[in-house]
Amino acid sequence: MSKSLVYANSLNINANTSQILNFNISGNTSYEVQFLVTGQVPTDTVITVFGTDSLGNVIHYQKVLQQELTEIAQLNP
Repeated sequence: MSKSLVYANSLNINANTSQILNFNISGNTSYEVQFLVTGQVPTDTVITVFGTDSLGNVIHYQKVLQQELTEIAQLNP
């Protein structure tokens, strides 16, 4: 199976705030999310990834919480 880059974003988030990003990946059988966190205390950043259906409802088996993420050495296209 080959991968192709669909979205690439750069995002700055201020302390004690949250940000929700939505991406349309309909028609794909799978997806991968990669992120790089930088800052004075990057471990204070919490990231969660949710898949949603066409109505915006969370697909519970496509929910990945912070503690379930896998750390990688570098981002890969």
